[in-house]
Amino acid sequence: MLTRVFPLHFPTLVLTSQASGHAGPLGDVGWSLAWAVGLAALAVARLAATTRPAPAPVGPVPSGATTAAVRAPATGRPTAAADRPTPPADASLVAIRARPAIAVGDRSGLGGVGAVLRAGMREYRRNRLLWALLVGVPAVFIGLAIAVTVDEPGPVALVDGARRFTAMLSQRRMHAANMVPVTSAFLAGLAGLFIVTGSAGGDRRLVLAGLRPREVLAGRLGVIGAATVVTTAAAVTVSGAWYPPRQWVVFAGANLLIALTYAMVGVLVGPLTGRLGGLYLILLLAFIDVGLGQTVMFPGGPPAWGAFLPARGASRVLIDGAFTARFDQVGYLRLGLAWLAALTAATAVVYQRRTASRRS
Repeated sequence: MLTRVFPLHFPTLVLTSQASGHAGPLGDVGWSLAWAVGLAALAVARLAATTRPAPAPVGPVPSGATTAAVRAPATGRPTAAADRPTPPADASLVAIRARPAIAVGDRSGLGGVGAVLRAGMREYRRNRLLWALLVGVPAVFIGLAIAVTVDEPGPVALVDGARRFTAMLSQRRMHAANMVPVTSAFLAGLAGLFIVTGSAGGDRRLVLAGLRPREVLAGRLGVIGAATVVTTAAAVTVSGAWYPPRQWVVFAGANLLIALTYAMVGVLVGPLTGRLGGLYLILLLAFIDVGLGQTVMFPGGPPAWGAFLPARGASRVLIDGAFTARFDQVGYLRLGLAWLAALTAATAVVYQRRTASRRS
């Protein structure tokens, strides 16, 4: 019932040769064409509105305005001093004193990091849509994924102390736990990607102004970390509202570890691929690694090739926290932390070279 309001509901039924039975007089093909034509018309209207030239200002000419400053002399002679606009009597009264966004006079490491962090948080705090997406996407994505999953039992391999066993759990419950890291990894990777690519020019200017590259990087990573915590908390909350994990702290920490790992992946791929290419690459990596390589919903458990991907260690910790009452995955926790440390170190090296190479 819920899927009927989406644009691809009827086209999907047409492609799979299934009759919906609720299309009415238009039929499945008719609704598919109506969605396509309606969305195309809306896109054209939106594009026309954004490319329309701005209207000319209407109203009386302000007092004291003169056209002499923009009119070229007809005879080609130099403009006389009398023709030039006269500045105000006291220019200091109209001068705008701009307060710099980041002060670079403080050479202490914490001062530079704090300045970059405050400026970054202030910039992204104004972008309410970004924070709405970080919270809204996990709620919608995870909630719909749980709602459409069949509530039938399935096997999952678990470890509880010295005992290894296979439990029969609801596939809906397993899907709820599995969708959290997929969503968190993708959104955290996008946060790292967009923040590092959007601030590239400003970061180079900050380095030229005197800040050290590691100070600027630490400030940017603080902003990325804040976005990662927000989206992970939203994803864990939505999943926990349906099926609470056995160990909340372990479950939330494992998801945060996966999200931070993919945030570093986003920072790394941003300078190499740009925003559009990086978006597709982050989506592909998060789906293959977390969604397929670490899922417990396959009959034989996670595939063997997933052991070579970044999310293997943290995913095993996540499963332990979701379905058992005791933490028994210390080795996998170390593996997840090692992946995060390695990617963070690679990020620092790439960022150092990227910014320091432009210094004069």
